[in-house]
Amino acid sequence: MKHSYNDKKEQQRTEKLFLGLFTLYDTGILLLVLLQRWENWIILVLAICLAFSWILYIGKYRSYRFRAGMNTLAMQICLIIYMTRVDDMTSVMGIFAASVAFVGLYGMLDLLRIPLVSSVLLILHHIFYTRRMHAITSVEWVRLAMEIANIFVLQYFIYMWVKRLTETNRAFIETIDVLETAEQSKDDFLANVNHEIRTPINSICGMSEMILQETDTKKIREGVRSIQSTGKNLMSVVSNILDFSELQSGKVELEEENYNITSTINDVINMTFAKKNEKKIELIVNCDADLPCMLCGDEKKIRRVMMNILDNAVKFTKAGYVSLSVTGRRESYGINLAITIKDTGIGMTEESIENLFTSFSQVDPKRNREEGGVGLGLAISQALVQSMGGVIMVKSKYGKGTTVRVVIPQKVLDERPIVYIRDREQFNAAVYMDMEHFHMREIRDEYMENIRNIIEQLQTKCQVCRSLTELKRREQRDKFTHIFINGVEYQEASAYFDELAERIKVLVVIDWEEEKNIQNPKIIRIYKPFSILSIASTVNGDAYPVNAFVAPAAHVLAVDDNEMNLQVLEALLERYQIKVTRAISGRAALEKIEAMNYDLVFMDHMMPEMDGVETLHHIRNKGGAYYHNVPVVALTANAIAGVREKFLAEGFTDFLEKPIEISVLTRVLRRNLPQEKICPAGDRSTAESEEPEKVTEKDLQLDIQAGILYCGGEAGYRKILTSYSQTGDANREKLEQLFANEDWKNYTIMVHGIKSAMLSIGATHLSNLAKDLEAAGKRQDIFYIREHHAEMIEEYRCMIEKLKSSLRSEKMSEKELKEPEKPENTQQLPVLADSVFEQCIEKFEKAVYDLDGAQLLTVLEELEQYQYEGVALKEALLATRRKVEMTDYMSALDVLQTLHEKLQKSTRGGDRA
Repeated sequence: MKHSYNDKKEQQRTEKLFLGLFTLYDTGILLLVLLQRWENWIILVLAICLAFSWILYIGKYRSYRFRAGMNTLAMQICLIIYMTRVDDMTSVMGIFAASVAFVGLYGMLDLLRIPLVSSVLLILHHIFYTRRMHAITSVEWVRLAMEIANIFVLQYFIYMWVKRLTETNRAFIETIDVLETAEQSKDDFLANVNHEIRTPINSICGMSEMILQETDTKKIREGVRSIQSTGKNLMSVVSNILDFSELQSGKVELEEENYNITSTINDVINMTFAKKNEKKIELIVNCDADLPCMLCGDEKKIRRVMMNILDNAVKFTKAGYVSLSVTGRRESYGINLAITIKDTGIGMTEESIENLFTSFSQVDPKRNREEGGVGLGLAISQALVQSMGGVIMVKSKYGKGTTVRVVIPQKVLDERPIVYIRDREQFNAAVYMDMEHFHMREIRDEYMENIRNIIEQLQTKCQVCRSLTELKRREQRDKFTHIFINGVEYQEASAYFDELAERIKVLVVIDWEEEKNIQNPKIIRIYKPFSILSIASTVNGDAYPVNAFVAPAAHVLAVDDNEMNLQVLEALLERYQIKVTRAISGRAALEKIEAMNYDLVFMDHMMPEMDGVETLHHIRNKGGAYYHNVPVVALTANAIAGVREKFLAEGFTDFLEKPIEISVLTRVLRRNLPQEKICPAGDRSTAESEEPEKVTEKDLQLDIQAGILYCGGEAGYRKILTSYSQTGDANREKLEQLFANEDWKNYTIMVHGIKSAMLSIGATHLSNLAKDLEAAGKRQDIFYIREHHAEMIEEYRCMIEKLKSSLRSEKMSEKELKEPEKPENTQQLPVLADSVFEQCIEKFEKAVYDLDGAQLLTVLEELEQYQYEGVALKEALLATRRKVEMTDYMSALDVLQTLHEKLQKSTRGGDRA
């Protein structure tokens, strides 16, 4: 790209200077004209020339070069008119010489020709036209000749100066072009490297995730997690290098978007807590309750800055704490958002602070080699903060820690505060947290400051107790509604707090690993890092004790644009044994919900491109009862009053605040999960009452625990085993018939069903044999099938015999296929036409051959909404649905086709008879 020596601002300054000087000289000439009473037309021409030049400048007409030429011409016209009217030519030579210098300001060689032509014309005019010069003396002639010579010499020197300047500029521009080309080549190279590195890293991380989902071996999972973690770290380094390149080239573009600062804080906390890993440091969060709930600015860059600084703080802190404080100061334009991050890490010297924001600079290279990084994080943060009009400041003391403060101006869209407490008047709390168990004074001081700030900002009744004795004494006298304690305090007096939890709400602040130390389900947990956000969320959520239950048969969809938030939610749902599918965006959620039915959907509110509300509307607008009724719970960090009603009005089923508290999550799950899929944790009475004889792992060589988990409890596991023992012989015979007929397409479908079925009951070895045969069928490896078919069939036969022997079951009966009873109340259901039923069977058959279990369930759900020949199909299709859920797809198709035929014969055939 070609560049002009003068940028636009420089051009404006030059043009303004020229016009200023022109105005002064033209005004002076006008005064002389008035004093000497010359003709009026001279005054008019002088005024028009000056006005013309200013109009061109103000209106920015045409190009800069065009306006420079017109301005020079207008000035020369004024000078020529004036100089042709005076008798003494020597008296105006100074003015003319100054005008030549003015034209030189533009730095354009072409413009210098105009004053040169003007000077020649003036000399000729005075010599040949006026003839006034004939009367002057010889001395005056010599003096005039010298002045004329001075003008031409001046013009020559100005010409040479402009010429050299132009050549220098041309060389400079060429150098800039070469450098820009090199810079562009570097950017292209980095972009290509970024793509080439990201692609395999994404594959590594993706494959690692698949392996983690498929394997249960602890050693393998630990190794794969290490691979995944290393891949993500490498991806972060590559991203930093690319971002730094863009910042250096000035390609930073600010995006203005509406965002909730509490959502940003929550996401940053989750990501930082995950990166803390095994470090024994406290993460402390302190934020103003009065921060406006809705701001406008570049939230992504603010989040990036916070994460870069927090990453450094965690990286270089071995012991102590890392604290995040978010406050705000109101201004006329909105708010100055102040983010302060403190740590008790290695600190820095004064010299190190000076080099802190230098690219690729590392304060302690030796330590940095241990922790990783290339020294770009803070350089990127500084550039991002400056691009948003903010400032970043650092204070540090070597060996004592570091404080980084960032201030960024933001617009305010909603003045309502981010935190409020419902029923504030009834809230009366006591806090008993003995800080002496923290070995560092800095941690104790920071926690106490945080607690004082929370109490002050909540503006509620709250009493801080220094000892257990004081708490007991005050508890007998004051009517506390909530008592906040640490995990250590609970362990020291668990009997007292368990008794207390029968009457009031006892909330224990603990780390995740301390969960096992609290057995009382009536104790309410608040997980670190606790803050005013988590406390308000718990209190407003009508926190109540955790009534233990599990729902292993339930399957939920979690939607959030932040991967770490999804991991946190999945970890929370693990305690309920709920299966979780993740979606990283609204569009991904729509794709997943179309492919499979979920019992519950957790939907993040603030997501890019398609937010939670828009995604919900797309779900609700889909055809079918499922999409209209599936429970969708809004996830949001917006804890302001009225937000719950807002989400319910949009169509959400329920509402859950972030950070998520277990007690509130428990209430939401109990209220929205199908009740038949919820069972008390540890309650095995139902399963045991149904068991005629205990199934043992030794007898069957099964992974009993895996089977129970997969089937949703022992009762469900018993039913599945019984069903397989009844249908096993028929399935084996059918598979052998397909093998004999060399029907490899249906054979592959059949072994796929056996693979999934055996895996679901814990028959891992048999499942793997079927899996290998399925793979061989897909790649048309008939030789492998012939070689290994007998081995799998014998293993399958032995498994079914052992199941029948252990369960003492009878052989499979025709009960599943008998004519269903007609319910009394079918008139309200729409009638299904024969042609539609046959089309559904065709779709079902296609899904069987595609091994598409989700599509099979979709077809069944479509049929279940109708009655056929007076029979409610929802009840009639139970056997078919059970076969699909057991992944016995071929049998499911047989059952469906048989049901269709029986219903036709029982009505039409019977009538004809």
